[in-house]
Amino acid sequence: MRSLRVLSIVAACVGVVGSANAVILYSQPSDTAVGGTVIGSYSEALSQGGTSSGVTQADNFTVGSGGWNVSKIRFWGFSDAAGTPGYPDLTNFSAFEVNVLTISNTGVGTVIQGGVVPKASFTITPTGNVGGLGGYEYEFELNVNFNLAAGAYFLNVGAVHTVTGGLGDWWAWSASDTGDDQFAFNSDFTSSGWNSFQGTNMAFEIEGDTVNAVPEPFTMALGLGAAGAYIRRRRRK
Repeated sequence: MRSLRVLSIVAACVGVVGSANAVILYSQPSDTAVGGTVIGSYSEALSQGGTSSGVTQADNFTVGSGGWNVSKIRFWGFSDAAGTPGYPDLTNFSAFEVNVLTISNTGVGTVIQGGVVPKASFTITPTGNVGGLGGYEYEFELNVNFNLAAGAYFLNVGAVHTVTGGLGDWWAWSASDTGDDQFAFNSDFTSSGWNSFQGTNMAFEIEGDTVNAVPEPFTMALGLGAAGAYIRRRRRK
């Protein structure tokens, strides 16, 4: 088996809060300069059952007080281009599985959001970086719509391969220099098969809105002004 680690709107009335503009809520980007060599860790779909690289990865993140409305998940990864034949692009992958899991007392818990998503559903953009075995790195962007309460979670990402049985290229989730250097891996693809590991971070970002966000003073003033104008119009009738 190849090595696991590879060179790889304003509110018109008072009381409505929140933001219509999504922001990056959590960020561990693939931060290798464009044109550089990236490293990563092999990761296949959790539900695939170990038909290719034999491992799936997850990395932890924390949702702040109030919770999040998640609208986009972004991650980075590449083909190792070492299969037969070796494809440097994403030809050997038909879909990707993206899951959000809880954290239990013993580590990774259960899947609460996610599933297998066809490759065509992602916005996929080449980064200009290359993995150590020749595969091109890509940024994957997926529009989603779900809420997460405050607390700690894991994000799991893995590829669905068109060729099984250990053949063809394997997909590697790019590493990030940002984070707490802790992640988890699962080599038997069961809920009890997760193991913690130290030493690296997986590259991903989560975008959306914070729940119960307090509007900025200028925004609130606009809201109050709109409400006042409405009241004045009604009194003139």
